[in-house]
Amino acid sequence: MLETDDPQEFLSLFRVLRTSPCQERAIRQAGLVTAQEYQWTKSLRRVLLPRVHSLAIPPFPLSTHRVA
Repeated sequence: MLETDDPQEFLSLFRVLRTSPCQERAIRQAGLVTAQEYQWTKSLRRVLLPRVHSLAIPPFPLSTHRVA
């Protein structure tokens, strides 16, 4: 994550990653784990479906009385 709009910040961080393969692998792995948490199906289950269920209106009971 960059904290400024200075291109030197990016170059400095990029240089560190290029010279540290272990750190680069760790960041890539963490990125994959994070991306899996934001998959569409997981987001639907975690965010959207609970809201839909809370808004659901229970059905009206069917009346056995007939109007003539």
